[in-house]
Amino acid sequence: MLFVIARDNECEELVEEKLVLRRDWFELLAKKSIGSKYVNAEWQFAKHLGDCEGCDPELIFSFIKSEYEHTSRMALWTMVELKPECAERYAFEFWDCGKYLAGSSEDEYQKIMALHVLAKLNSPRLEAYLERAKQSDYKWLRKNAEELSAK
Repeated sequence: MLFVIARDNECEELVEEKLVLRRDWFELLAKKSIGSKYVNAEWQFAKHLGDCEGCDPELIFSFIKSEYEHTSRMALWTMVELKPECAERYAFEFWDCGKYLAGSSEDEYQKIMALHVLAKLNSPRLEAYLERAKQSDYKWLRKNAEELSAK
């Protein structure tokens, strides 16, 4: 089943439209996806955990620790909804984690998500991070900072 969900990663129909309606199956498969070779299933569960009524919100902490950058990034976005009291701290950690090579797309995408999370939370530190982003060598990070500043 995880293989099929992973193959559906472009549409996300199985997780987004079917499994979120079946909490028991969603949770079972979500737990099985964590750390599995089916990374394209894993990030979908991280992204849609908040859509599954009654699912254990603590699962988000397993997803945010994923070695797969896209999963952890989707988990951070979901954390805003499930655990907003923790999301800001994780956004700061994502920005400064040093987990990914400087100049890599993974590092840039982590910082972009951190900015969006800080914006969604109306963090008092957002402006400082927007300024840091605008000074960055990362093209897409600068673009996202400009767009968030314009709002």
